[in-house]
Amino acid sequence: MSGMRRDQKRAAHAYARVRQAQETLGDDWKSYKIAIDGLGPAILRNGLVAAFAFLERDAGKNHIKTLLDALAQSGVRGFDGAGSSLPERIRTMDTDDYMLATREILLVVHWFKRAAQALDKD
Repeated sequence: MSGMRRDQKRAAHAYARVRQAQETLGDDWKSYKIAIDGLGPAILRNGLVAAFAFLERDAGKNHIKTLLDALAQSGVRGFDGAGSSLPERIRTMDTDDYMLATREILLVVHWFKRAAQALDKD
């Protein structure tokens, strides 16, 4: 993947992680898709902290844990290795990293949404 552009890397990561989620989540797949569909608008409407606080509320649910893990590994600076503690990591970011992370995660979420739409069998 070294020769890929950033957007290509985001798309490849999203498709791989969404495909994996689809194969492993079973009945939680629909809830995973709903969480992905709502995340971008929630970030735009409420901000990054509030959108991820909403996810954090349900972090014990398998589909949310799967989504947080995938987003933590998406290449957004400051997210690496956060997993389910991603909402806490976001709350502690400095302003510059927070603004950059907001822009980057919106691009990542866009690719997750496209992947979920493309891979959905319904």
